[in-house]
Amino acid sequence: MNPLICRSVTKIRRRGAAPLVLGGVVSLVLFSLSWAPATATPPSGTIRTLIAQGYTADPDMIKHVLQKLDDDPSDVPMSVVTFPPGASSGWHSHPGPGIVIVSGGPITLYNVLGCPGIVVPAGAVVVEPAGHVHLAVNESQTQVELANIFVIPHGVAARTDAQPVIGKCDSNQVNVDGS
Repeated sequence: MNPLICRSVTKIRRRGAAPLVLGGVVSLVLFSLSWAPATATPPSGTIRTLIAQGYTADPDMIKHVLQKLDDDPSDVPMSVVTFPPGASSGWHSHPGPGIVIVSGGPITLYNVLGCPGIVVPAGAVVVEPAGHVHLAVNESQTQVELANIFVIPHGVAARTDAQPVIGKCDSNQVNVDGS
């Protein structure tokens, strides 16, 4: 028998196996804790307010907005605009793309002066491209709310008043999905 091996085994026996066993147990416990499933926890002390919920069967609309973003710093304003019956947004545009959810009732969007508007039902999602001039009018008898979020260049106003668009009536630039 090799004397070097015998000495190391003898040293282990002299010190006892307890440190090895204890080290193994600690390693096993730590390893098992790292594999323990995480448990969900409910919120505590928070209040969640759903602003609006829309539906789109065409997620490419949303992807299209996100793909148009550049690498420059951006502001991301989110707001709810309330339209009593007969209220109008005035002709305007936004310097960045946006997603709008209609709630409470239908809103009518106009893209070209003198052309028929697009009636957008409650629950619909509207994707507005940057710089698109439009007018929103509540032609219903109920209050309408538009929950919107835009991605705009940092430090720039989220809305710019604009002159009405004069042109062909088939120039709709707004994607609407309420299906």
